[in-house]
Amino acid sequence: MAFRATFLAVVGVTLAGHVGALGFEMAAAARFGTGREADALAFALIVTVTLAGELSGWVSTIFLPLYVEALTANPAGAAAFLRKALWALAGVTTMCGLLLALGAPSIVEALAPALAARGVVVVRAFAPILVLAPLAGLFAAALQANGRFVAAGMRQLAWYSGGLAGVLVLANTLGAVAVPLGILTGMVLFAAMLAYRALRMTRSTPVSAAGPSLSHAVSLLVPLALLSLCSALNVAVERALAARLPAGSLAALTYAYRLLHLPLALFVVNATAMLLPTLAGHAVRGERDAVEALTRRALRMAVVFAVPLAALSIALAEPLTRVFFERGEFTAASTAATSTAIVWYAPGLVAMAVVQVLFRAFQALHALWGLAWTVGAGFAVSLVLMPALTALFGFHGLPLASSLASFAAAAFMLAGLRARVPGLTEVLVSRPTAAIVGAGALAAAAAWLTRDLAGDAGLRLIVGGVAGVLVYTAVLRVLAPAEVRAAMAVVVPAWSRR
Repeated sequence: MAFRATFLAVVGVTLAGHVGALGFEMAAAARFGTGREADALAFALIVTVTLAGELSGWVSTIFLPLYVEALTANPAGAAAFLRKALWALAGVTTMCGLLLALGAPSIVEALAPALAARGVVVVRAFAPILVLAPLAGLFAAALQANGRFVAAGMRQLAWYSGGLAGVLVLANTLGAVAVPLGILTGMVLFAAMLAYRALRMTRSTPVSAAGPSLSHAVSLLVPLALLSLCSALNVAVERALAARLPAGSLAALTYAYRLLHLPLALFVVNATAMLLPTLAGHAVRGERDAVEALTRRALRMAVVFAVPLAALSIALAEPLTRVFFERGEFTAASTAATSTAIVWYAPGLVAMAVVQVLFRAFQALHALWGLAWTVGAGFAVSLVLMPALTALFGFHGLPLASSLASFAAAAFMLAGLRARVPGLTEVLVSRPTAAIVGAGALAAAAAWLTRDLAGDAGLRLIVGGVAGVLVYTAVLRVLAPAEVRAAMAVVVPAWSRR
């Protein structure tokens, strides 16, 4: 019950963040549309988010399991390890921020030369976030390891509220540069709040207390560094291909990708982030059966929530885009491009949800070389598919390549965990999973057939969405009632007593 209550609190905080995120996306779309200024923002935002995400991923993958292990054996040592990690990370991230700022002209020239000097300015404005985001991730990981998830869940609220404020207050004078300045303000406040809470836990511990050594943490960095290079190369190729498509393609692809991932982050990403400390604790104690049981349950829930999201996104892409974005500089042509991208990105959401769960299992087990090889193989598939499918199909080849590569990555990761956590493949290749996919397909059909009963885009979205959800729930209750009960027990605690 404590987990459910905390999870719902985190969902509530994240939902507030999603409101801010939608507000930001809508304001940015209305202000910048899918023109060159929007392309510059989309390019710089994705590059920065990718780099900051990789650095933050290093923190959660290396620091959190070692910190949990230290907490189990010696809380004073865990506090000492947090302090050492803080100073080391501050130095590394500061260097990364400087390198991004200095290398911005070369990055833009190599990947998106059409953005020219404007692209350089916007990239440089984002550079300080490379320092703040990983530091906030370190403090968040320390709090999560101690069972404190709600404050860490406010990251999205801080990020997008700041970005929204930047667009509303500064966009008329600064253009796209207003966005990184607003995000930077929000992240400063967020990181300061987390730092106060996390460092307060270390005040009573001696500075000389023993803890895990940084040299041990650095030794774990090699596979992650290789994985980050693959990720950076993947993003570089994707951005370069998108930048060479007609003007506005970068922005349309980015709007579609980010809109789709808002609800995925609400449930799956939050739940797996909360799951990691528990998984790591079981792994430290050698409780492999518990690791397998938790991972299997998380996979089931990920599929239950991701399939209808993907299905309804495909069926309702056009009214979804029109309702949220079509105003101001965001025209009907912008809606057509963005909704097309949504349709081709959407199937990959299911695979991405599975990847999130499997990624946490690799992290908890500290199977970092296995993580590097399996995810790296998925990136290799992406690097082959992106140019090939873009050449064949043009604009929608990129989101199609992303979806296919996500399924490939999930398959590679399942194979990589087979020896350590057996039985995961059986969760996905099973009758209940087939029932979930079938229910999703029927939900998409219902949404498609009923969406045009109303003329207004908002009503079309509501009618189609309600019809799709009702059909999905009804079909799943008949074909896989256990999956429905398990999903409802996560969202509505009282359901578990029925």
